[in-house]
Amino acid sequence: MLDYKEYQIELDGCHNFRDLGGFPGRDGTTGYKVAYRADALGELSERDVTCMKDLGISTVIDLRTPEERSTVPDVIASDGDFDYITLSLMNQSAADLENITQLPTLTELYIDLLENQSAGFKKIGQIILNAPGGVVFHCTAGKDRTGVTAALLLELAGVDRRLIVDSYAKSAELMREKFRRMQPPGLPKSEAMDLVAARLLGSEPEYMEKTLDYLERYFKSARQYFLEAGLSAGEAEDLKKRLVRGV
Repeated sequence: MLDYKEYQIELDGCHNFRDLGGFPGRDGTTGYKVAYRADALGELSERDVTCMKDLGISTVIDLRTPEERSTVPDVIASDGDFDYITLSLMNQSAADLENITQLPTLTELYIDLLENQSAGFKKIGQIILNAPGGVVFHCTAGKDRTGVTAALLLELAGVDRRLIVDSYAKSAELMREKFRRMQPPGLPKSEAMDLVAARLLGSEPEYMEKTLDYLERYFKSARQYFLEAGLSAGEAEDLKKRLVRGV
């Protein structure tokens, strides 16, 4: 049994909003109210926004593409109580692909993020390090761009690989109802839709396992990844301290 206490924040308009605190690691348990992961924040209620403020959240990092942001704008984007930062970690959305067979597998997508978005991950680390309060980072479903970001931060904090994978794998279940509502009613079942579901909607443990294998093989650790991305040794150590309670 995996023993950790990941804290899901129950909101009206967000299904995959979780605190990265509560994970045991080599140097202590990750602290609450430092970093949060989430799906899109376009359907937040007034109660949800108040809850975020009560949690001490100061900063929101939107990892979506400009097209995604314009289609479903974040409710808090114009709220002066939050520092709203757009930082796209993907150059192309699934809807832009002309042929459904061009869709990458999720493992391919995650490895591509590690290979080509290191500047973005560096900036995320710096934002969390310097923010005056808690930081939420999110994409659309809160499992792919957000999942890789969370994995890097948790690995930097010394969290056991099994816990990182287990946390990642929760996303598909948490998002199941939202994914169901996103599907147009009466849409006939087809091989193409099955392919989309298999390649975009899942969060099978093996996807993150293979991604962490890649990280270990080519970068040895998240710390080394952040260093090669451009964080100084001091910044990497301070980021770890901010993530880990008691360090």
